[in-house]
Amino acid sequence: MIPPAVTDNSGTVPVIKIKYRISDRIYKVVVLKDDCNTEIDLIDSHIDEETSEPHFLNLLVSLDVNQETIEGSEIWNNEDKTFRFCLSTTLYSNDDMKISKKQIIFTVGTNNAAAFGLNGVTITIPKPEENNDLNVNYKGTVSAYQCNPDTYEKEDNDVLGPFDILHVCITEDSNPDVIVESIRTLTLRQNSSQVTYEAIIDGNPVSDAMVVTSSNDGVVLASVQLIEAFFSKEGHLNVDGVVLLGAFGDENKRVDDTGKENNTFDFSVELTKPCGEGNGLGQVLVNYLNSLFAF
Repeated sequence: MIPPAVTDNSGTVPVIKIKYRISDRIYKVVVLKDDCNTEIDLIDSHIDEETSEPHFLNLLVSLDVNQETIEGSEIWNNEDKTFRFCLSTTLYSNDDMKISKKQIIFTVGTNNAAAFGLNGVTITIPKPEENNDLNVNYKGTVSAYQCNPDTYEKEDNDVLGPFDILHVCITEDSNPDVIVESIRTLTLRQNSSQVTYEAIIDGNPVSDAMVVTSSNDGVVLASVQLIEAFFSKEGHLNVDGVVLLGAFGDENKRVDDTGKENNTFDFSVELTKPCGEGNGLGQVLVNYLNSLFAF
């Protein structure tokens, strides 16, 4: 997402203000030339921060623009009276390892009609390959649970029966830089009946009529129509699978998920007991009809 930038000419010097929302981590903001590599000291910066919600910060980066310093410098374009620079924001882990970088190029117009002021800001995002050396080292845990399909909230002790739909939510809730992008495999197993149903294989539902997937804010939902074979014998259902991880809020980041055990999930679901002989749906209907005509 491109952060909003505004100009403020009300003070003693013009100011460019940029708002960021970042993970609550150690960070560094640096002003560079428009090559996004060479550091410069032509623009003074100061940062105000506040906690927006757990694991996140709102940053307001203010850049003071001094006319005498900018005009004639290496970032100044005298023909169209503009200047360009790159603002680089880097996030670090607790052991000072880079885990994310966002680089943004700003082209700023000026107005010298009365006094030096800023007209507007054009924002350019450098090519993604400039950030390809950055990884998110994934060390969190994928969580899966039976959930409400409308709210994605966990539902405990929801016993399912024939023709019910199993709703599975999968999330990464221990690392704010990582989200679950999609489900690679999803398998339902019942040991008592030795029945296995592969609902998702290689990221694709085996049947659009039986399996539906969706996602919301990094939580992935799979809704699976339970097959009748699971209710032939008594026994709970084991649900397991593998997910694909992604980086939250920055398409230029890669997730280093070489520890594939972190991408797996499993949990169990309680099923209703199978109907005994003579107590099936047909027998229940017969008993009900008999009661209507009993004297």
